[in-house]
Amino acid sequence: AARDVMMTFFAARSRAIDDGRLTGVLVDGSGGRVLLIAAGETLLTRRVGMVHGVTLAASRPTASYFPDGLGRGGANLSIVLTRGLAAETVLVSREGRVRLGARAR
Repeated sequence: AARDVMMTFFAARSRAIDDGRLTGVLVDGSGGRVLLIAAGETLLTRRVGMVHGVTLAASRPTASYFPDGLGRGGANLSIVLTRGLAAETVLVSREGRVRLGARAR
């Protein structure tokens, strides 16, 4: 599940660079989805909750990438994926770097 979330951020950054335009990722915790959006159009939807049976909780709902691939915004983003007692965290820095955080059980 965490890899699916991370791949969406990697795809958003790559798309921003390739297309030369601002792209964003929307984390829909209530719907269990992560969406890649550019110019008001949804380019990719990952139904992480349904596919992996996890719940998503994000510190903020969106992250964006400038056309040069740098993150847009002044705050880091954390997404916690939980299933039962297990949890994993995906961290996105304000510069747009994505990494896997700590696992909890």
